[in-house]
Amino acid sequence: MIMIRVRGWPKMIAAKMRQPLGRKVVAGLWGNGTIRILTGFLTLFVAFYAKAQQGDASDWTQLLLLGAVGAAAGVGDMIGNGVGTRLELKNPPNIVVGATAACFVVAVLAAIFGNIAAAAVAALVASGTSAIGKVCLDSSIQDDLPDEWQDYYTANVEFFEDIGSPGGAAKLGNTHKDHPMIAELPPQNQD
Repeated sequence: MIMIRVRGWPKMIAAKMRQPLGRKVVAGLWGNGTIRILTGFLTLFVAFYAKAQQGDASDWTQLLLLGAVGAAAGVGDMIGNGVGTRLELKNPPNIVVGATAACFVVAVLAAIFGNIAAAAVAALVASGTSAIGKVCLDSSIQDDLPDEWQDYYTANVEFFEDIGSPGGAAKLGNTHKDHPMIAELPPQNQD
């Protein structure tokens, strides 16, 4: 009798933990994925464009072409993060669709004009909309979070309010502290 309960336990937990993604999350994933494809394509396009200028331009000019697009992408990312944190996210999927449409327009213009200036504008817009899309996706995930996990989300927010955004656990190392709610939990995976 005990063996039957033990055998059924993983399936019971898996059934309870699996939750289909909501429409907002799926729209955010599709939009962000599309924008990421554009930024990946731009990376390759700029490298090949600069290399194609080898006969007409010096190595320094090629480096400046790459740097101009890189700088535009950096500025776009800063602007996107700044705007994204200040947006009122009442309908994140609409914002993601608008961001994806903006990327489509600049990608078409970059393809038509085929020069480094158009690629720089495309990098600026793609980086900015990518940052805004990430904020919208995060908001959609938070909206779809089941009530039973809401305390964990709050603990996560409060923990990172204290330490900021360190860039990953590998960079930060062990903080030797947990949020009080997490510290109260019994040890897990201590086999």
